[in-house]
Amino acid sequence: MILLDADVPKKTEYRSWKKIVETADNIMFLPVEIEKGLFILMKDHKNFNKFQKNYSNVNAFNYDICFNEWPLGSDSYVSIDFKHWFAHVEKILGDRNILFRFWMEENQEQTDSFLVEFVRKFCVLAERAEADFLPATV
Repeated sequence: MILLDADVPKKTEYRSWKKIVETADNIMFLPVEIEKGLFILMKDHKNFNKFQKNYSNVNAFNYDICFNEWPLGSDSYVSIDFKHWFAHVEKILGDRNILFRFWMEENQEQTDSFLVEFVRKFCVLAERAEADFLPATV
């Protein structure tokens, strides 16, 4: 299985690979641009407070520290800015998995849909290769 970032189709070099990607059984796109999706989710004070209370293991990590260098809304930034923000937050928290878990739990429908599609595609490939299937999810 090949997982590509959600922003790949926006890149100019994607055009030459588009037909191959669309017809391949083993390529999927992540449901969102991960860093941007997390930025948007956590930029909302209510969501940030939920993250801080239920996920963060760093008491000193607050909204001001999280967004000090990124005070504007998501429309003011480009992909590389979100990547820098994510690296900044990950360094402070010391664990990217809690960020992913938070996004997944806050976006359960997208997460479930992605997992169902991943398992379906994997099982098609497994059947061709006469390999074990993944158990159904959700």
